[in-house]
Amino acid sequence: MLLALCAATGLDPVTQVFAWLSGTATLGALALMALTCLAVIVYFRRTGTDRRLWHTLTAPGLGLLGLAACLILAIVNFPLLIGGSTALAAALGTVLLLSFAVGAACTPRGRRRPAPETATGDPAIPEAVRTTRLRPIPARPPEPASKHEPAHRNPESARTKENPR
Repeated sequence: MLLALCAATGLDPVTQVFAWLSGTATLGALALMALTCLAVIVYFRRTGTDRRLWHTLTAPGLGLLGLAACLILAIVNFPLLIGGSTALAAALGTVLLLSFAVGAACTPRGRRRPAPETATGDPAIPEAVRTTRLRPIPARPPEPASKHEPAHRNPESARTKENPR
């Protein structure tokens, strides 16, 4: 449909429309990533589910600062980014802001779920789970003792030509 509209108006789909829409998408993606960093900070400050400073404040805060700097540069240079005029940049930026506003307005406010209980404060979580620290998963399963010995020892779970299961 967009290509038909471009053809009807005489616009070049590659040099004009692609540049406009890819520049607008870049600006929108930068804004969404910056908002995601902010959401991570706000979530962990509100819930307290994780108290590690690097994971909950420092790393997302540094990401937010970097993405905000990129977003400001993209906004200032938006006419150059889309390869068009200032008026076209203002129109596309307005469409982007309106789509964000419509999405925010359509968000159901009355059915918001309450913040989850912190893992240490929820009595439904057993003590062993609340006090367990996560361990990394090993990269590979252990090697068999010899090349001729299978990695598993359960003969029923072994797949053979006679028993392909």
